[in-house]
Amino acid sequence: TSIGGGLYISGNATLISLTGLENVTSIEGYLNIQGNNVLTSLEGLGNVSSVGGYVEINDNDSLTSLTGLDNIETASIESLNISYNASLSTCEVLSVCNYLSVGPNWTIEIHDNAQGCNSQEEVETACALSVDEINFNDYISIYPNPTKDILTISSKNGATIEMVVIY
Repeated sequence: TSIGGGLYISGNATLISLTGLENVTSIEGYLNIQGNNVLTSLEGLGNVSSVGGYVEINDNDSLTSLTGLDNIETASIESLNISYNASLSTCEVLSVCNYLSVGPNWTIEIHDNAQGCNSQEEVETACALSVDEINFNDYISIYPNPTKDILTISSKNGATIEMVVIY
C-alpha cells in the first residue's frame, strides 16, 4: 500500500497499463513514468493520495490521459513535469488542476504533448471547463458574504473540506 521511496517506471516496451498497483495509496518519494511507448493508462494509480516529491510523466507516446492521478493531494507534490507525450491530450484531472491553481511558486513544466495538454495555459483552460456543476449550498456554508475581515467556511450534510483556495 505504501512505497517508501520513489516509483520509477521506465523503458518498458510492452507495458500497456499500471493494473496491479491499485493497492498503492502513498509514494514517499518521486513518481516518474517515462519512456513506456505503449503505455495507454495510468488508472492503476487511482488510489494514490500522496507523493513525497516530484511527478514526471515524460516520453510515453501512447498515453492519452492522466486519469489515475486524480486523487493525489496537491501539497504532497513538489514539482510537476508533463512533457513529450505525443498522444497526451487530457491533463485536466483534479490533482493537476489543483496544483496549477496554487500559484507561480511551484515548479511546473508542461510542453510537447498533444493539443489540450501542450502548455500550462491549455491545461488551465481545460481545468476551468471541466468543473462539474454542483450546488455548493447543499455542502458548504460561507458567511458573511460579502466580507471584509473574517470569512467563515463550514461543511454541511457530511461533506469534508479538504482544501480551500480563495482568489
